[in-house]
Amino acid sequence: MSSVFMSALAKEIAEEKAQGLGHAERTMMAALEEYRRFTVEPTAGATRCEREALLWGLTTSLASFIIQREACGLTDTDRVLKLYGIPAEAVARLGARPRAAAAAC
Repeated sequence: MSSVFMSALAKEIAEEKAQGLGHAERTMMAALEEYRRFTVEPTAGATRCEREALLWGLTTSLASFIIQREACGLTDTDRVLKLYGIPAEAVARLGARPRAAAAAC
C-alpha cells in the first residue's frame, strides 16, 4: 500500500475517533446535567426509581465516554472525573449492571 493511502486512512480513522469522542462527551454531559437537575431540584412526586434510572443512564454514558477516550489514547480518567464533577455514586457503579429489581422500577 502506498504511503499516501496509509496517510489518508490514518486521517480518516483519527476523524472518526474524534467524532465518536465528541458524541460520547455530549451524551455524557446531557446525562450529567439531567441527573444534577433532578438531584438539586426534584420535581413533585419524583420517585427513587426515576433517580436510579438517571443515575444508571449517567453511569452508562460515562463508561462510553471513558472507553472512547481510551480508544483515542487519552487515559487520564481521574482527571476527567474531577474536571466534570462526576458524582462518586456514578463512578462506583462503573462496570456494574443494575439489579433486576432496579431495572424493573
